[in-house]
Amino acid sequence: METVQLRHPRRQLRKLDEDSLTKQPEEVFDVLEKLGEGSYGSVFKAIHKETGQVVAIKQVPVESDLQEIIKEISIMQQCDSPHVVKYYGSYFKNTDLWIVMEYCGAGSVSDIIRLRNKTLMEDEISTIIQSTLKGLEYLHFMRKIHRDIKAGNILLNTEGHAKLADFGVAGQLTDTMAKRNTVIGTPFWMAPEVIQEIGYNCLADIWSLGITAIEMAEGKPPYADIHPMREEDEIDSRTMVRARGQEMGTIRAACGMSEGVNTMIEYNDTLASQLGTMVINAEDEEDEGTMK
Repeated sequence: METVQLRHPRRQLRKLDEDSLTKQPEEVFDVLEKLGEGSYGSVFKAIHKETGQVVAIKQVPVESDLQEIIKEISIMQQCDSPHVVKYYGSYFKNTDLWIVMEYCGAGSVSDIIRLRNKTLMEDEISTIIQSTLKGLEYLHFMRKIHRDIKAGNILLNTEGHAKLADFGVAGQLTDTMAKRNTVIGTPFWMAPEVIQEIGYNCLADIWSLGITAIEMAEGKPPYADIHPMREEDEIDSRTMVRARGQEMGTIRAACGMSEGVNTMIEYNDTLASQLGTMVINAEDEEDEGTMK
């Protein structure tokens, strides 16, 4: 692979035009390096030749679950939010589908925890929660449920802005079907109603974000040391999930939450709704939350 010198973008790439999409992807991009494995494929860092902008390209084998891949592309196409990873376009190349997306240079929140070999500070957790809730607020307004919120699916760009990613399991809510019934997500982060298959809505994402807050504070979600099926039983019984020490209290204070959300996250529709509303409204609209 030839060496390509990184340069500042000459202009911002918003979407690949029709002319670019009719070319071979190598004519449009210089692929620099492999970043890692994502859902359904490998992810590469590349440069858009015309603008000089760095992008991420997910290369997915066509023999993978094409229906799930198309679902992910469809959801990304419909989204236009600074809190959701942007989608630029797609190519078919031999036996692979190339999905061109926004590049988030700092990696995922779980990557940061692993590379630092320590958990996050409360102010960092607060900032990430604020940005993620803005992304969820946008998705839920679009009547979509992410269904797999966890530290590994929250990406950070080089400026420290958090963005939602990985929509392979995201679901669409219709006006005639306010609740879904399929069990999709990662067990340790699942809300009780998802595990019970009794129908769930956007509040399932708020539960998962609460578990993610504990994951960021403690390095792992609750019950991570037990078998996933036993963990599902624990959540199914609506066991309270406690954070150690004053971690959640500090997060609550930093986000402007009420005292009622102090040291535990408990399954409760009203509480989950308040958690989302309070953190979203707490952020100064003129100052975007960033993590350095």
